[in-house]
Amino acid sequence: MGVKYMTLFLLFFINALAQAAPLEIEEAFKFSVQDEKNVIKISFAMNKGYYLYKEKFKFIVDGEIIESTSISWPISENFDDPNFGLVQVFKKSDSLYLAIDNLEKKHMLTIYFQGCTQDGFCYIPFKKEMSL
Repeated sequence: MGVKYMTLFLLFFINALAQAAPLEIEEAFKFSVQDEKNVIKISFAMNKGYYLYKEKFKFIVDGEIIESTSISWPISENFDDPNFGLVQVFKKSDSLYLAIDNLEKKHMLTIYFQGCTQDGFCYIPFKKEMSL
């Protein structure tokens, strides 16, 4: 009888650990890009219980930093973060837009971002490169 209960306890414990483990960053936060007439649409998707910091985004196209005045942001929400205090975050999938001149040629887009889980696990700042 004791072995049966111990086995059930271990299976429950292993399952709980597997569910609590954060996803790999590329699974937690997924990006897709579309280039339109002088605009780059960047869509991001995240799993439930994950969020992205608005202030941690940085965009570079062909080595040039995109200024915030060239970015059309989706609506973010205030969040009292245990690591950074009061910040703006995105808690659901959405899109943003970068105004770019001369989209006729190929470009390299670099996205810097950082996010966390609502359980308190934060990823280190991450860099993602995409060809347009």
